[in-house]
Amino acid sequence: MAALVFSTLAFVGQTVNHLDKKNASTVRFVVLTILRTFAVAVYGGIMVAGLQSTPYFTSGAALFRGVALTNFLPFIPVVWALYAKSTDNGSEWTLVSITRKLSSPLKQNVTWLHIILLGIAGLAVFVYAARMGHQAGMTLLPFEEQMRRLLDDVLLVRPRTKEFMIAYPAFILGLTLYAKGNKNIFTAILLAIGALAPISIINTFMHFTNPTLITSAALRSFNGLLLGAPIGIALVIIFRYAVKTVKRLGLVG
Repeated sequence: MAALVFSTLAFVGQTVNHLDKKNASTVRFVVLTILRTFAVAVYGGIMVAGLQSTPYFTSGAALFRGVALTNFLPFIPVVWALYAKSTDNGSEWTLVSITRKLSSPLKQNVTWLHIILLGIAGLAVFVYAARMGHQAGMTLLPFEEQMRRLLDDVLLVRPRTKEFMIAYPAFILGLTLYAKGNKNIFTAILLAIGALAPISIINTFMHFTNPTLITSAALRSFNGLLLGAPIGIALVIIFRYAVKTVKRLGLVG
């Protein structure tokens, strides 16, 4: 429960609830939002690790149960919070309003776009689940093994691939687009992917049942942010260039 609460609290409390606040600078908004979310996630991770700091866990007699659930369940309130923000800024959080928000999408007609999006989401969930334990043939590619060894040698503690290559780049691009007024489904999807960052951070601390290794977990999480930030910035630059190119060619209005 602590793992579920803190991963959700980090993203919803420090990202979703700050999306529509006035900011003079896009860069300042993106940086502060990510740092706030990161800080709460690390704090939550330390709390989760602290709950495990008993002889029952540190002796190796027991393993942390429910790891898969802590990787999936937080996405439910995250997606709902993003949906609530896009409809009425989440101004009402009563049982009636929650039921209305959850039932509203079910009343819409199903289109081919919905089917395609569900198919893509299903594939993403399958890959995400398989990669957690390298199951279903999802073994590491040779270049990924080499990259992991290199990062271990250079950074002492290797960051998680899904954090610096997927979560933070999507997070930075999503926040940038939202700050620029692009409040659409594409931006919401990017932000939802960005929620993988605090979820993964909590998961990292769950693997360190010995309190003396909490520093390693924190360093691993920081390294994920350190490597993910420049990739995210590069993604923003590439995206802007692509949009300008498409407009210049007259492919869109």
